[in-house]
Amino acid sequence: MLNTIVIGATGYAGAELVSLLLRHPSTTPAALMGSSRAADEDRDLADLHPRFRGGPPLPVRPLDLEAVLALEPDAVFLATPMPDHVRHTLLCLAAGKHVLCAVPAAMTLEDCQRLIDAVKRSG
Repeated sequence: MLNTIVIGATGYAGAELVSLLLRHPSTTPAALMGSSRAADEDRDLADLHPRFRGGPPLPVRPLDLEAVLALEPDAVFLATPMPDHVRHTLLCLAAGKHVLCAVPAAMTLEDCQRLIDAVKRSG
């Protein structure tokens, strides 16, 4: 099983990712986290998105990238606001994590190049 973390799980894209991961036979959501701007943390995802009612508990933790990395996920899914993509992606890649980032991954060509370089360094 792949242990996954969704950062930005409270928004539309994050909730869609959670839904897909819950149905995938080879993934387990190890943690769901809000984004740096979310006011929905410390609640269950079902309280925010009724389609999750009746399923397993899905607590949404406050965003803490150190906590994310301490959970040793196999992959981190980023569904955060666009201005946060580069910073979150670089931190996760530096820790050797696989990252799937919502598009656009970066807002400038320079930041795109920083991400490409970080992916190459991370192997």
